[in-house]
Amino acid sequence: MKRKLNHLLRYLKKRFSGRQVFDEKVRAYLTLRCNLNCEFCVNNHVDGGKNLTNYSLLGASEWIRIFNSLERDIVITGGEPFLYKELRNIVQRVNRKLEITIYSNLTVPIKGDTSWLKRKGLSIYGSYHPLYSNNKAFLENIKILKQLNVKFSIHAIDVMGKEKLEHICKENLGDEIPDITIDEDQREIYDCASKASRKKVRCSRKIILIAPDGNRYQCVSRMARQVDPFENLANESFTTARRIVICNDYGYCAPCDGVGETSFTFLNEGDNIEK
Repeated sequence: MKRKLNHLLRYLKKRFSGRQVFDEKVRAYLTLRCNLNCEFCVNNHVDGGKNLTNYSLLGASEWIRIFNSLERDIVITGGEPFLYKELRNIVQRVNRKLEITIYSNLTVPIKGDTSWLKRKGLSIYGSYHPLYSNNKAFLENIKILKQLNVKFSIHAIDVMGKEKLEHICKENLGDEIPDITIDEDQREIYDCASKASRKKVRCSRKIILIAPDGNRYQCVSRMARQVDPFENLANESFTTARRIVICNDYGYCAPCDGVGETSFTFLNEGDNIEK
């Protein structure tokens, strides 16, 4: 009941303010490893980013404790979540009242016992990359999801022109996925990732991003660079969803850092207002 009320309040706030509103979900990066190497991936866009495969990984029990203690619906992202060996364990054991969305490129073969994918409240948000994906593996996984009646939706990133991309999707996937959402390339629409210049800003974000090692970050850019984490939720208590920081790297953010309930205030060099 409480979750439905919060959903209604978020909808009304967005409807009448015209701004993006925090959806109250946890975004968990179980791993930043990926089996693809897409040129437009936001994780690869960060200057000064570390080797993303070097992150230490929390175990399933640690993630389950974090999720259950936060009592928020979950988006499992990455990297590619299906490369995390204990993904099934997490989905099966986390509080059944919590909804889980897995954001995946759907090219890692789904093998063995698939019953865990039928968990109530589980959905798959698939990202199709026609220039990089293994179409056969992608379609095999779609077939499995359909057989299991798993709720899923698919999108693709417009990096070649919408009409051309729609044609390629139709040619590669046929009628298996009649409705693919075409989303804009975030590198083209958010000034914070333009790389035109570095600017000092007061960054206010209401979001919960958790790195593979349990550290919480303000943004994907800081997570990729492994700088200035907040609390580590593997051994520290959660503080608050909204955090305000002073940042000197506006213009070199990850493209997705402009998404959601986020605002930037440009500062002069001597300003240092952080609340």
